[in-house]
Formats: sequence, structure tokens, C-alpha cells
Amino acid sequence: MEPLWIECQDCAGSSGAFLRSSGPTVDELILQMISLQYHETLMAAAGFQAEQLKEQAAKAFRGRYLLVIEGAIPLGLGGAMGPSGLRRRRSWRRSRSWPPERVR
Repeated sequence: MEPLWIECQDCAGSSGAFLRSSGPTVDELILQMISLQYHETLMAAAGFQAEQLKEQAAKAFRGRYLLVIEGAIPLGLGGAMGPSGLRRRRSWRRSRSWPPERVR
């Protein structure tokens, strides 16, 4: 399984719980059970490099990755209040790799 973990409007509480997991531990999960392709909190890359890695992973594992969304998806004001990288996220939505525009 190749998860792409995207953080939207959140407090990173789910990431914190993931890091503190004890059975299996986070290192067992990442090194033995899954192949975590993208996680903004855990990765060394930032900014443009991180966005590039996300796009590369989405293309390389198209149709096979698990998209994990932590937090709310900002839809109001055309997404203007969303986190950085929203333009790229909107392009993912158009390519059908992102959830539907209305999440209920």
C-alpha cells in the first residue's frame, strides 16, 4: 500500500497519533507494512520539492495509492482560505485523483 497523506485544515492530531502508535510502532508500519510515499510532517523535503514529490508519487502510483486526508477540505471562498499548495490540490481534483468537490 502506498499512502499519500495530505494535511488540509487540521491540527496534525492524527499525525501525532500515528507517530505515537505502539502496536505496530510507526517504524514497523513505515519500514515493514506500508510504503508511505508522502506525508508533510514526516518528510524532509519542503516547499517546491515536497510538492514535486507528491506529484511524482501520484503519477507513479496512479490508481494504486491510498489518499489519506487529515483535516477539513477547504471549499468556501473557492478554496481561498486553504493551506499552501491548494492550486495543485485543485488540479488533482480536476484529474479525479482528489475527492469530489462536495464532501458531506
